[in-house]
Amino acid sequence: MIAPMNISTEQASSRVDILRLSARSALSSTLLVALFSACNPLGVTSPSSPLVTQRDSAYSQWAMQRQAEAAERARVVRLAGKWSPLVEQSARLAGIDPVLVAAVLHTENQGFIDACADRVSKAGAIGPMQLMPYTASQQLHVDPWDPQQNIRAGAQYLSYLVRRFGDVRQALAAYNAGPTAVDLGRAGGEAWTYADKVLHFMQTPAKNASGPLLAS
Repeated sequence: MIAPMNISTEQASSRVDILRLSARSALSSTLLVALFSACNPLGVTSPSSPLVTQRDSAYSQWAMQRQAEAAERARVVRLAGKWSPLVEQSARLAGIDPVLVAAVLHTENQGFIDACADRVSKAGAIGPMQLMPYTASQQLHVDPWDPQQNIRAGAQYLSYLVRRFGDVRQALAAYNAGPTAVDLGRAGGEAWTYADKVLHFMQTPAKNASGPLLAS
């Protein structure tokens, strides 16, 4: 049996006061929670809560992605000009970087891209992507004089070369000199200079890209 506690009147009064204060405190806490819930029907959390941190992180990633996409598009437009919509569409279909396609188009035409639809090089290459007639008709099965077919086929051919060689620089040299020349180690300095020029334009920010390329 537990012995009864001897509590004085003064002690009892103090304990009653304590209980009253506790009750008031509990009631205040309940009221605060109720008031916060009433004023915060959408469940907005404090800036330091995990949900807010998670939301801010997701927004930052989205903003960075949009910024990267905008920078890529600006580069494509700077390099391909009026052909940029066709370049972007063709690159997506071919599963290849649109900046690479745009840089090839820019380099092939030495920067003079507005009137390149009917351009024929000294070697006989045709159009914006400078397709050789045999490659266009026999391998890619397109009309090189049609700019849409020309750019789409050029993007597909680039994609094929990148997959074949597993290296963008070698693929670009093959685009210039032919895959057989690269396979046999016979691609000359001009092909590698061409490849490096394309890579340079791929890496140059749109706002710093120069005007028409100098003739090689």
